[in-house]
Amino acid sequence: MLTPYVTIDGNSKFERNKTGFGYMVMDIAKAVGKLEDVEVLTTDTRGAAFEMAGVKFLKRSLSGYLLNLFSCLPLSCLIQLRKQYKMSARVFVRVAYYWLMTGYLRKLIKKNKYDVVHIHGCGFSTELWMQVCERCGQKYVVTLHGLNSFSDTVRLELAGKQYERNFLQRVAKGEIPITVISTGMKRIIEKTYGVKDCPNIAVVCNSFFFGRYMSSENKRNGATIREIYNIPQDGKILLYVGNISVNKNQQQMVKVYALLPERIRRNTWVLFCGRPSQDGSFEKAVKESPFADHLVLCGNVPKETIADYYREADGVVLLSVAEGFGLSLIEGMHFGVPCAMFKDMDAFEDIYDACAVVPIENRDNTSVASALEKLLESNWEKKAIEGYSQKFNNDSMARNYVTVYTNLQQDELL
Repeated sequence: MLTPYVTIDGNSKFERNKTGFGYMVMDIAKAVGKLEDVEVLTTDTRGAAFEMAGVKFLKRSLSGYLLNLFSCLPLSCLIQLRKQYKMSARVFVRVAYYWLMTGYLRKLIKKNKYDVVHIHGCGFSTELWMQVCERCGQKYVVTLHGLNSFSDTVRLELAGKQYERNFLQRVAKGEIPITVISTGMKRIIEKTYGVKDCPNIAVVCNSFFFGRYMSSENKRNGATIREIYNIPQDGKILLYVGNISVNKNQQQMVKVYALLPERIRRNTWVLFCGRPSQDGSFEKAVKESPFADHLVLCGNVPKETIADYYREADGVVLLSVAEGFGLSLIEGMHFGVPCAMFKDMDAFEDIYDACAVVPIENRDNTSVASALEKLLESNWEKKAIEGYSQKFNNDSMARNYVTVYTNLQQDELL
């Protein structure tokens, strides 16, 4: 598996990027690692080789890259990328670094004779890794964890978005095998490029995994979540999980809260769990809200603690502008917690079930408020929600990825 990074709590080199992507790729590696031999190369970190959770992480060193310099892709490949896409100097330096790694990757492929190279993400590095695989006759598949070029709220410079558009055009022509994490993502690609069905696109939904965190007793530093935030036992808790950003759209939740009926507001607290915004604008909006005492900024919550939040929650909300999947929704379901999500989200068709989800028909604040009122005042069957969540467990996800690998090996459609 080739990935920019993974997130591993407790490992300083892999804690720099605490994101849903980082946790998800790590979970995929561990889950597939129970069925197949998995090696991971993280391209944005350097360090010695090591093993954990049945996965071998390969050595990443500048000296190793330089020793294989003469096996790199032709320099013209790098120059061509620079000419084709008007990338900034900062991005070009990073792409040049990735180019420096191509000789090392070629060495690994020739030495280890992999069945499949699984590339995570879509960017200029992806282009280089695909070219190495093609020159080595190596079968590969690319997993897209979201579509970055279809929304202005996704923070990615124009050159990167243009690359993704060109990449998807090649996918639509059947040139590149990919997996996507939701049916909606596949449908967007097919609709955008006028293709009825792309047999080289497989849908493999994300999964949840809490593992060793499941034995927690709703306590954090000796106190329960309700005690920490001064929430009464009969108070309702809505969770909004995700790093604060324009795309994750937490600001709409602040506006919607003001529209909820007073009987609901006085007994409902919204806990925002995620890394603070870069400019502090969201935090400022919360503090200036007349309901600030019910809008709680929890900051970045580590994975070993977030399970406690789900256990205490009465509902999970996600109002993202663009969202490939929506992992927090199924994580909540694992604890029997219902959720609310927009009907136009990519993964709605994959996640929706009446036993667990309140669909939000439109994106205006009134529609969201109406859905949240239903979420908080309906009677939910916790066991039914927990049972439905098993559709998204790690074992199912791993088997689906192995099916993709097997089809690639046999030159069958995904």
